[in-house]
Amino acid sequence: MEQPSYSHKDQQACSSPYGSQFHTRGIADRSQSSSSDLVTLITGQKLRFDYLSLDTIKKLLYEREKLRANNHEGIMGEIANVSGEISCCENLRYDPEARKRQLKLASLKSDLERQLRDEELTHWRDTAELRRELILAAKQYGSTRLRNDLVGSVPSTLQDDNKGQDDTTLSG
Repeated sequence: MEQPSYSHKDQQACSSPYGSQFHTRGIADRSQSSSSDLVTLITGQKLRFDYLSLDTIKKLLYEREKLRANNHEGIMGEIANVSGEISCCENLRYDPEARKRQLKLASLKSDLERQLRDEELTHWRDTAELRRELILAAKQYGSTRLRNDLVGSVPSTLQDDNKGQDDTTLSG
């Protein structure tokens, strides 16, 4: 933690008969200002952390979606190839080898379609938790941002010793 610096004026205040009062007031002003800066710093850091959490979850969802799309595309490509081979085998109806090959390819196509359904189910399961976390992170980020905006909008007159009064001299 940074040590407060004392000016020549603070040193003179300490040597006066009322120095301890003035010295304490100077430290109180600095601590009030530094506590305000500390609150701003903490809320700013919290806002950055919440933003990074939200961004990380978004990236995880994006990567999972990209992985699903690649898997889906690969499986669909294999299904298309197998369907084409099945079609060729159907043209050779009277060939017993072609008929056996067609049955094997139909079984393979069925397995690929099952893989496709399993991939969709796995994707849904994987992303359900991430979507829930995304909603919570967005809510947390929104509340931290509001808190940060509120702390940042506190007028400086609330922090000074005059309590918003311009002239504090006694008339007389």
